[in-house]
Parts: sequence; C-alpha cells; structure tokens
Amino acid sequence: MIHQSPLPKTIEIRWVPVGFLKPGSTGKASAILKNGLTELTVDEMHFDSQNEEGGAHIIHSPRLRTMVQKNTRILKNLGEGGLETPTLVYRKKNSAYL
Repeated sequence: MIHQSPLPKTIEIRWVPVGFLKPGSTGKASAILKNGLTELTVDEMHFDSQNEEGGAHIIHSPRLRTMVQKNTRILKNLGEGGLETPTLVYRKKNSAYL
C-alpha cells in the first residue's frame, strides 16, 4: 500500500507520470494522471514482477496522452544518459532545477 510520507510541509513532492518503457506505458501513465493515488496504488498492488510491468489500467484519452508525452519529453531533456526512472528533480534556492 502506498502511504503519504511524513515529510516536513516545506518539502513538496510531485509524481510526474511518463510513458516509454512498454507499449502500454502511456495508457497506464494516463490512468495515473486521471485517477492519482488510487491508480498508482492499483499499479503497485498488481505489479507483475515476472514481466516487470505495473498493474495500472490502460486508458485511451488523447488529452491525457498529450500530457504524458509532454512529461516524457521533459524527462528526455533532463539527462545525458537517456531516459531513466525514477528520476529526482529538485529546485535550488535560486529557482534552478537540477
């Protein structure tokens, strides 16, 4: 079960779903965007370790697909080594993202 972390209120954490590993990744990321923590919990609780694939539902929504594709492009542009998940991005005091 996924639980919210007891982090200080000054730390803001955001999940940014991306889709690139498998053919259904974008549809699963779209479902997570639509249904948030509920779908993320489904994804984790029904994880198929043999096929290394989450259990989120696949939904087909052009609007959500576009959002996931934008997130994936941002991830592609973040690093030198290509796409890797999970990725941690943080903002320094001067507002620069690392």
